[in-house]
Amino acid sequence: QYTECESDMARTLYLHLGMNKSGSTTIQRSFYNYSDSRLSYFRANSSNHFGLLLNRWRRSCGLPIESTEKGLSLSMVELEIDRLNDELENGEKSLILSGEALSGWRFPSEAIEPTVLDFAQHFDEVVGIAYIREPVSYIRSSMQQHVKRFPGRFDLNFHYPHYKRRLGCWVAVLSEWDLQLVPFSREYFHNQDLISDFELRVGAEQSVKRRNIENSSLSAEAFSLMWKYHKDLGSRYTKDEKLLLMKRAEYLLMDYGSRNFEISEEKCR
Repeated sequence: QYTECESDMARTLYLHLGMNKSGSTTIQRSFYNYSDSRLSYFRANSSNHFGLLLNRWRRSCGLPIESTEKGLSLSMVELEIDRLNDELENGEKSLILSGEALSGWRFPSEAIEPTVLDFAQHFDEVVGIAYIREPVSYIRSSMQQHVKRFPGRFDLNFHYPHYKRRLGCWVAVLSEWDLQLVPFSREYFHNQDLISDFELRVGAEQSVKRRNIENSSLSAEAFSLMWKYHKDLGSRYTKDEKLLLMKRAEYLLMDYGSRNFEISEEKCR
């Protein structure tokens, strides 16, 4: 379902919660420079606002802030928080904030309610939007991503999405406002297109310049060889050495094999 503002003058915060593995980076990079007469995407150092929102909460609690982006100093983090606070307090447009890790374990559950209640002081409406990928497809995509970055994580249990646990607090807090949970599938998208769907949900007056993110995938044969290679490396190498060796193996195996990497639904139960 799509929720429209009751009035064109209503100021709305659109809080894009991801989830991860559901086109979040494509949405963020496509909307990064977006602005029209009533709506803008908050332009920070990164198109992903997770680190900014986490540090904003940490500072409000008197906790030390952390740099979550390479090359971003703590003084720059402070300035970004100040800029966001100024936009919240003095801005007139509706606003989009986006961060897929907001619905993950890295954003503390105790931060959700105070964050939303604080936002609600500055907006007439708060709308949460989360795209949710089918679990088996999520596990397959997560394993492909982690074999490249964290090559030891081959356990299916590690990749299980735990949607109820991750979204439960957001559902409870945003029930007073609006939370749109959207299956990540073309058949549920407006015009069968993710960006068109998000444009409609936030009431964008203009079409954005699309920046599609294509992730390369290993074949079933290549993935099996990566798993065997990691096992054979054992404890002979340091963590950093093993990561470097796995990345070299990934590069050599990227075009190897012909079968699609699939996960049995029964194995995921």
